[in-house]
Amino acid sequence: MDKDRKISVICVYNNVNQLNEQLIASLKSQNVDYELIVLDNSNHKFNSASQALNYGSRISKGDILIFSHQDIFLKRIDELDRFAKTIDNCCVGTIIGTQGVKEPKKKYYSNITAGIKFDSRIIGDYNEKLYEVSCVDEGFFGMKRKTWDMLKFNEKLCDNWHLYTVEMCLHTRKKGNKVYVYPSQLHHFSMGTIS
Repeated sequence: MDKDRKISVICVYNNVNQLNEQLIASLKSQNVDYELIVLDNSNHKFNSASQALNYGSRISKGDILIFSHQDIFLKRIDELDRFAKTIDNCCVGTIIGTQGVKEPKKKYYSNITAGIKFDSRIIGDYNEKLYEVSCVDEGFFGMKRKTWDMLKFNEKLCDNWHLYTVEMCLHTRKKGNKVYVYPSQLHHFSMGTIS
């Protein structure tokens, strides 16, 4: 990765204990410099994830934007550096995530573990390279700033806390760009819910 590249990690949170014990604790051990933008939504300042993440992106200084849930734990000390380098090596318009699905078979690809207990179970099929998918999950994903400049999160269509990354992935693919899963070593302390 270009040494002049700056990484911004952006997280909207509503549980400061989870944020500190999981995401921030693991970021402190990373071997690369980064800017952390944390957006407190415990008092419902933001109406949607799209609104919060667009705001965080606007105030960030990074060339590489990485979006994370508060309950993510990076396992390797160079995980952030690896993920940012992968993004940096891709074309503008590309979105990279750590979990994703590919249609039409709706097969789920990921290398992460998830659940209340650390390393409780692996989600999806293990893969050791970038894998092209239809869309990625919102837990941990990123892109170049120029990609966000081009797409931005859709605050009208995604005016809640779900599917904002799915919409962005479909938007970039419609423009002829790619979406990939990166085989990250991280743990998500939630299995997620579908309503």
